[in-house]
Amino acid sequence: IFEHVYLFIDMKDLKLLDCTLRDGGYYNNWKFNIKDANKYLKQIYLSKIDIVEIGFNFFEKNPNYGQFAFANKTLIKKLCKSRETKLAIMINGADFLKIKKDYKKFLDKNFKNNTSSFSIIRIAAHYNDVDKILKYVKYLKKLGFKICLNLMQINNVTKKDLRKCLKKLELSKSVDVFYFADSFGNLKPKDVKSICKVIKNNWKKDIGIHAHDNCGLALKNSIQAFRSGVRWIDGTVQGMGRGAGNVKTENLLQKFRFFKYNASSINNISQNYFLRLKKKYKWGKSNYYKIAAK
Repeated sequence: IFEHVYLFIDMKDLKLLDCTLRDGGYYNNWKFNIKDANKYLKQIYLSKIDIVEIGFNFFEKNPNYGQFAFANKTLIKKLCKSRETKLAIMINGADFLKIKKDYKKFLDKNFKNNTSSFSIIRIAAHYNDVDKILKYVKYLKKLGFKICLNLMQINNVTKKDLRKCLKKLELSKSVDVFYFADSFGNLKPKDVKSICKVIKNNWKKDIGIHAHDNCGLALKNSIQAFRSGVRWIDGTVQGMGRGAGNVKTENLLQKFRFFKYNASSINNISQNYFLRLKKKYKWGKSNYYKIAAK
């Protein structure tokens, strides 16, 4: 009871983000059809999820990838919308470095006047690339988007480098949410608590976590992150995501249901469409993923 009261008091700023169509796309090459995507979206909207990440926006075309690898306003026009749920896309930070011509012209062409279609852009970056991509991040911020920077492979970033990274991002005035990603799924709750402490001491804006489930700790790590001040938490339906997958959106909705979330709203799409995909592609924690993580 006390835990539930504690969660309720602190949940007013919580943002749950479902990134199934983006992270889950690693298993089916982002080949979700529009009909199934809209069924998923309708049920996700009923859950009161705050943000849905529609997919990647890869800059280089690949004929083997489906349309959710190149998420843009053209794709989003085909999708059902909700006034309460914001839409996001993700860009790989390394893709910015492939722009060969005038980057402002390139970003204008692809993103200018798109904020009515999706209002949030998340940028996934390795520590060594953060300096190199800041000018692109600043320009996207100038175009009117809310910017999240997802620092990948957080276990390989020293506390000293993490502090340096946060200082650079703060000085850039271009990032709204700083995410850390447990890319290999090898963090423990005590590690999450330690990382959050460093971030909170060096970052005044919102913090997010993207947890992978190699060791079966994605939910525990996400809850620990929340207790340590994180307010943006990622999940995917049935945990569908790269490698061992992610914390399940179903579990997050259940854990935080006392605030506003409808935990049962996605049962149908989860137990039918996404469970069939799981049986086909076989993602999820296993002894092999656990060994690899360790």
